[in-house]
Amino acid sequence: MKKTMTILFSIFAAVGIAMIVGSFILLHAMNQFEENAYEVPGVITDIKEHYDSDDKVSHDVYVKFWYDGEKYEGRRISSYSSDMYVGEEITLLYNPAYPTRLDVKGAKYWLFGILCGMGVIFLLVGSVYPVIMIIKSIKKKNLLRNGMALSATVEEIRWDTSLTVMGRHPYVIICSYHDPGKDVTYRFKSEGVWTNPEEVYPVGSSIEVMVDVNNYKNYY
Repeated sequence: MKKTMTILFSIFAAVGIAMIVGSFILLHAMNQFEENAYEVPGVITDIKEHYDSDDKVSHDVYVKFWYDGEKYEGRRISSYSSDMYVGEEITLLYNPAYPTRLDVKGAKYWLFGILCGMGVIFLLVGSVYPVIMIIKSIKKKNLLRNGMALSATVEEIRWDTSLTVMGRHPYVIICSYHDPGKDVTYRFKSEGVWTNPEEVYPVGSSIEVMVDVNNYKNYY
C-alpha cells in the first residue's frame, strides 16, 4: 500500500511539474504572438454557454472589432472570465499573421497565473507524502538508535478512519504503559498498517515501544 501511495503522490507531483513547465511555455508563446500584434478596440457581442458530457460548463465569447478601417464580426476570442458581459468594450490583440486568433490584452498574465498556481498546488500535494515519510524514517532511526524500550500492553486495534486510500482504512494499534515510579499511564498509537496486526499483537499482549527518554510524546 505504501508503494501505491508513493506512486499516486508521485503522479500528483509529476502533473504539477508539467503544469508549471506548460505555464511558462504558454507564456512564451503568448509573448511571441504579442510581439507583432496590434491593439484593436472590440466589443463583446455574444457569450455562449455549453456543457460537456461531465456537465462541466465552458464559454465561447464572440466579439466584433475594428482593424485598419475594417470591421470584423462574429469572431471568437481565446479566453473567458466571469466578469465579461455582452456589450463590454475590450482591448484585443490582433496579429495579421494569425488572423483566426484573438487575445484579450492582459489575459496572458492570469492564464499563466492560474496554470502555474495549479501546478504549484499539485506539486506541493505530491511532495507532502514523500517528505512526511522521510521525516518519519529519520525519527524512527533516531529512536531505534537512541531511544528507551518500554513494554506496553495492547489495548485496542482499530481502523484509522481519518485516512482512506482506494476505499480502505489502515489499522492502528493502541497500547499503554504504566510507569509505577511516577504512577502515570502513557498511551501510544502506532502508525497506520495495511494488514490486520491482531494475529501478531492481540489485545492484552505485550508490544515494544521506543521512546525519547526526555519526551515520551516522541515514540515509535
